[in-house]
Amino acid sequence: FPKDVQVCSFRIGTFLEDASDVLVEFWDDIPEITLASDKLKDNPSDAATAHGGTTDFEIIGAYGNRPDADNGFGTTQSESYVYYTFELERNAEYYKDFVIMPCVLMVIIGWASFFISREAAPARVTMSMICFLSNANYLSAQLATLPRLGNDVWLLKFMTISQLFTFYAVIEYVICNWLLRVEKRLTGEVKRAEELKSLKRHASLQEEMAGADQHESSDDSSGDPETITRADLIAAGFNHKVDLLLLKDDGTMRVKDQHVDITSRYVYPIVYVIACVAIWGTLGDT
Repeated sequence: FPKDVQVCSFRIGTFLEDASDVLVEFWDDIPEITLASDKLKDNPSDAATAHGGTTDFEIIGAYGNRPDADNGFGTTQSESYVYYTFELERNAEYYKDFVIMPCVLMVIIGWASFFISREAAPARVTMSMICFLSNANYLSAQLATLPRLGNDVWLLKFMTISQLFTFYAVIEYVICNWLLRVEKRLTGEVKRAEELKSLKRHASLQEEMAGADQHESSDDSSGDPETITRADLIAAGFNHKVDLLLLKDDGTMRVKDQHVDITSRYVYPIVYVIACVAIWGTLGDT
């Protein structure tokens, strides 16, 4: 689904009478029926008049057979019957144009949100949420028309993958916004740590100048006053445990919001294309 072939078979036979009373057979000399698919092979421009099916399906095969009379339905009498079988192929153009393509466009719009400034929260949230909700609406519409087949339907697999990517666009901005707030908190703590380190260094120099000669006072035991390490931030009272996990020993952040955005701009489309190619290869297998 939506590139599936359905086989519909039905049986016509007697119910009360046996084969000695009624013999079901095909008529002889019946004109051959030309299927719409065969007409289109000979004349592709005849698509408007040679449909041969419904708006959803096209008949691609029809055949029948009459088995020898046998004992059926657990009875002791022989019965006569014939089999008809039709092969129906679903017309997938509707799903390609109005289901698959909109899902792909929503994923692309979600990717485009990574290029909007992280400071523009309304724009980022609106774009990503609309894409996610749109794909969820498309998926719900298809689920309402299908039996509960789980994940065996190709279209549902594709739409689920697309929805996961639009969901990532939402979560990606949540992560970026959180990292941005961590960086702002860290900037304020760095300023406070610099002031505290400067005061300690100034007090240490005064003590050394009072109790030692000039040579000893020139030895700065407190390190480079311009460098604020992780230990300096902790000493200054920076006690956000989760934020500390993002800090390296030199006081810089391991991951910043711009790193997540830049990585997503490249990884997001590449992974989605790979996923689409992989799942497209299974179209028609199930």
